[in-house]
Amino acid sequence: MRKSAVVVAAVALAGLGALAACDNGTDLVSTLVNNNCANLSGLFTATAMTATAKVQVTPHDSAGGVHDYLANGGAFTLTFTNPAETFASSFTQQTGATPLTQTGTATTSGNTITLGSNTLFVPGITGAQTFTCSISAPTLTLLDSAATFSFAGDTVPEAAIISITLTH
Repeated sequence: MRKSAVVVAAVALAGLGALAACDNGTDLVSTLVNNNCANLSGLFTATAMTATAKVQVTPHDSAGGVHDYLANGGAFTLTFTNPAETFASSFTQQTGATPLTQTGTATTSGNTITLGSNTLFVPGITGAQTFTCSISAPTLTLLDSAATFSFAGDTVPEAAIISITLTH
């Protein structure tokens, strides 16, 4: 019994050490333990970023109502700086394109985060850049389920969900 408790404690400490090793000098461990998006710090890089039609209002191209922002070499990063609670973003539509960059104040309330009021990516949402936010070591997920998006073949924007998965 005592030997297994020592092994469990060693494994738990090793796991915390691994989290701290990927921490890049920020307090990611306490952020993850609190499971909220307040006080984020450091660089997060998108591994998936899509706009998906809620309902097919008009016929779509072969992508079927899904726009992959990272296709063709696209890239999106978010860097959070605390305690000033500021962010910087960079979105590149395709390899070799000039990045769209934004900076501003990151504000959180409950499980939502607002990243300023300027478009963070194109085609994108206008106005307040507000997302439902969740974090689970080391993944940050941002969702906007109230977005509108003009998919290829659309004549009018339609209801869509913007989903961004980033890793620290």
